[in-house]
Amino acid sequence: MGKYERKPFELLRLWGEVRKSSCFEPRSILHIRRVFAVVGGVTLSLVLVPDARANPRPLPFTYPYATLSEDELEIEQYVDATPIRMLDSDGKKQWEPRYKLQTEFEYGLSDRFEFAFYLQYSQKPGGALGLDGTKQRVRFRLAEAGDWPVDVAFYLEVAELRHELEFEQKIILEKDIGQLQLITNLWFEQEIERYSERVYPILNPTFGASYALTPVFRLGAEYWMHAKLGKDGFNADPHHFVGPAFAFIWGKLWWSTAAYARLDGMKRAVQPDDKYGHVWIRSVVGLQL
Repeated sequence: MGKYERKPFELLRLWGEVRKSSCFEPRSILHIRRVFAVVGGVTLSLVLVPDARANPRPLPFTYPYATLSEDELEIEQYVDATPIRMLDSDGKKQWEPRYKLQTEFEYGLSDRFEFAFYLQYSQKPGGALGLDGTKQRVRFRLAEAGDWPVDVAFYLEVAELRHELEFEQKIILEKDIGQLQLITNLWFEQEIERYSERVYPILNPTFGASYALTPVFRLGAEYWMHAKLGKDGFNADPHHFVGPAFAFIWGKLWWSTAAYARLDGMKRAVQPDDKYGHVWIRSVVGLQL
């Protein structure tokens, strides 16, 4: 007889003792079943309920091709955070997060043309969050999805900020292959700093891929770069970021988040005046009204 074998009567005796234990009382079994039912129901609602009308951004920095339908309204809230160094009252360097918030109101003027208005808030590390300015933009599609080999849309924006005036243009290119989305934004800006007449070109291209694992959950990766041409200093230098992204889509509500690692200057210590830390996090929540 093997090491783990038991005689039939011995097995019945052991099973009877187990059933007499408290963990197998009917109430305990019922409680466990209820817990698993609740957990299972929540899990199914998070990953298997199909999206009804959401117009989400599965990649936080990259605008997709799709626009709102006519007369539809959506509110989006952005939160950007990057840890950088600051000097405290004793002149010592301390780690503090730098935040930037944007609240966006989008409205579909037609099925292919939408308008949006932004409020932007920013802060210096350790300081209070304050209104930085406003933005206005339009986004429009040239054809219906799938009519062309690559879906094309355009994005135009004007920003009146505290320290600069900005003009922004994006060419949005998207290719959907089954559940896979491939999206890139050819992103250009022109910035006029306050009390200056000089125009600084800015390059900020993005690229990403997102895959729908379920009707509600998408997983992907995204790259973005920022470079201010014609100006010296670390903040104007080209900076490259890449990282994983995920998105949840629950009907009219959606949420996407990504955490990016900076690929350049990885050995350089973060300085108090830096705008770009070694890590950047962006989270966006949208609600279609």
